[in-house]
Amino acid sequence: MTQDDSIQKEDSRASGELFLVLDLGVDILQAGLATYNKQDEKAAILKYEQDLTPQDSFQKDFCFDEQKIFSTLIALISKLDAGLKNKVSHCFLAAPASYLAGRVFNFNFQRQDPQTAIDLRELENVFIKTTFQIKDKIKEDIKQRISGVSIHLVDGHLLNLKIDGYPVSNPEDLTGQQIAGQIFYIYTTEDCWQHWQKLIELLHCREVFLMPRFWSLLQTLPVDRGIIIDVGYQQTEISLKRQNLLVGQSSFNIGSVSFDYVLTEALGIGLSEAREIKSRYLAYSLSNQAQNRFTEIFKPVRQSWLRGVVVALQGLSPNAILPEKIFITGSDDSPIDLIGDLKNVLLTEKLSFLDKNRLTIESLGARVATQDKEQDASQNKGQKVVLSSLCQIALSFFKNTSPIARILKKSIKLAH
Repeated sequence: MTQDDSIQKEDSRASGELFLVLDLGVDILQAGLATYNKQDEKAAILKYEQDLTPQDSFQKDFCFDEQKIFSTLIALISKLDAGLKNKVSHCFLAAPASYLAGRVFNFNFQRQDPQTAIDLRELENVFIKTTFQIKDKIKEDIKQRISGVSIHLVDGHLLNLKIDGYPVSNPEDLTGQQIAGQIFYIYTTEDCWQHWQKLIELLHCREVFLMPRFWSLLQTLPVDRGIIIDVGYQQTEISLKRQNLLVGQSSFNIGSVSFDYVLTEALGIGLSEAREIKSRYLAYSLSNQAQNRFTEIFKPVRQSWLRGVVVALQGLSPNAILPEKIFITGSDDSPIDLIGDLKNVLLTEKLSFLDKNRLTIESLGARVATQDKEQDASQNKGQKVVLSSLCQIALSFFKNTSPIARILKKSIKLAH
């Protein structure tokens, strides 16, 4: 079943289990009401609301203004349906990686008795040991950026599991010497977790699943290998996918607001006025002379952004081949020809692509928009795609009956 078949837009409420999909973007907050129909195994977004993210809501790493963000978000949810309280079973929420981080970790355990059949209790012990080890590793890594912090593991997703090198979906009753695999851990700081807990209480859902935006976007990638470039407000995040697995992440501190700042410095104006000028520039509503002037003003930061992408890709795959399909999403108001400029740069840089002649760069949001015939492809591109990806994640959750996910979640709770 493809994502196009599984996720559908509907104008009226369908029968099924209601759930929320929430995108906490640095530019835009978006809330969607969706339903899961168990009979036909489809998830449908019934309707959604959005609003601008309050200014200066997101601050430094793992620090944001919960009152500004949550009040706006709850207001959006109320617009979806005033009678939602206690009727929505689950919520799937995506936020910037600076506030909900995530990384892939490998685990490898040698069994003492390889002839004994594996049971769920043994697998649980493997997950518990792995989780405690990973928590210590994450804490050491974060100490390099932020001192004196405690880490809170939020969730985890088992990406693959192998017995003696052979992939398995369920290891019960199997024998072998080695249990290995990969887990994607989602984490934040304890202080930041206090903010998220308050939102969880406000939502009144049975379960709330929190995840970084790049993780949700990977579920939307329409190929089994590719690169996602997510242009955010303050930074750009790059994710590398191979064989349907996240294999690398990188980021650098240039985003859409970087272009606003160069206008404020060049013209001596405020941010709001700079954004208005930038919008007119993007719409080509200025005179030719003005368009050319602002193109020159934006040129240095545009070049810095392009260089940032190149350096990030070099770091992600220093000795390996990069996939030739690249998808861009995120802020849609950055005054740069992302696709045209980036392709020209990547073709001239010393980067190892699978086939440079087949290198393609596409707007991931535009792909989703054009799939929806009722929606103008120019609207919400780069933002609606996150709700769609969250709906896909919800669909996988509702259909998953394996006990392994429950065991992993239990091990994460024990590590708190």
